[in-house]
Amino acid sequence: MTRLQALIASIEQATQLLDTAVEQQRAMLTLQFSQKITTAYQKVSLAEKQIQVKNARSPNC
Repeated sequence: MTRLQALIASIEQATQLLDTAVEQQRAMLTLQFSQKITTAYQKVSLAEKQIQVKNARSPNC
């Protein structure tokens, strides 16, 4: 029975390690996604500001 308990404990440890690895990977991907969204938002905001400046300088305003 002790060999079986040791095997079960080893499997539980391996499962915990895999769960931790998956959580770290998920956190990393979430961070990367958030950074890409932030960068895209900043680029769009900058483009909108540049268009507004060009429109403000146009004689048709």
